[in-house]
Parts: sequence; C-alpha cells; structure tokens
Amino acid sequence: MKRPWTLAVALFVLSAFVCLVVWFALYPNRSDPKSLQYVLWKRGLYPLDPDVALGTMIGDAGRDNLVVGKSKDQLEARFGFLTPIGSASQYDQRAYQSLPIKAANREVFALRRSTWLVVFSEGKASELILIKGN
Repeated sequence: MKRPWTLAVALFVLSAFVCLVVWFALYPNRSDPKSLQYVLWKRGLYPLDPDVALGTMIGDAGRDNLVVGKSKDQLEARFGFLTPIGSASQYDQRAYQSLPIKAANREVFALRRSTWLVVFSEGKASELILIKGN
C-alpha cells in the first residue's frame, strides 16, 4: 500500500520538472535576462560565462543588486577581474571623463573589458554605470 504523501511528492517533482522544461523552452537564449541559466547564475547556482552575463545585465532591471554594495574581491569572484579606468579602453576612458563621478575617495573600474563602470566609495561599489554609444 502506497502512502498518500508519496503520490504528492511524485506530483510535486513532476510539476517542478515540467515548469523547468517550459521555462527553458520559453527563454532558450542564455543571454536573455529571463533565461533559466541567467536566473540561476544570479543566485550563484550556474557557472555562466561572465562576458555573457555582462551583456545580459543590460536588460536586467535588477542589475544594480548584482554589483552595488559588493567589495572588489566579491566582484572579482563573480566576474573574473576588474579593469582600472586608466587601463580600460579609450572609449571607456573618454566616457568616464564626461561623467560627474570624479570625487575624492572614489575609484572607478570597468567590469572585465565591458562597458560597465563601477564606482567604489569606501571600499564598496556604490554605483553601476553602463557606458552607452552615441
């Protein structure tokens, strides 16, 4: 005789599996902010390529939560490396010069070699800025 909770557990597992399959079918592109891979990466459960993640962050409404409040070490663990603004691309350096973020005790780094700039204040990321083309 089967126990009633065994059927309930089996139905739950089957439902969860069907939901994941449907989710993956609706958002198959890993560079979509609603894709299963990106959502799992945001929670630290999937090893998404950091360059793909940085590109996907453009469409993510909650992208600031991935960076703001984090230390350099935390961001390097997540994205691989930070590039000091002086070593960043000429494009990023020119864009930085036009931004009103130059203040005392603030450092600026690019996330990897992307067009995302991170402003640090007192050792923590205080601002995430996307450098957009004209």
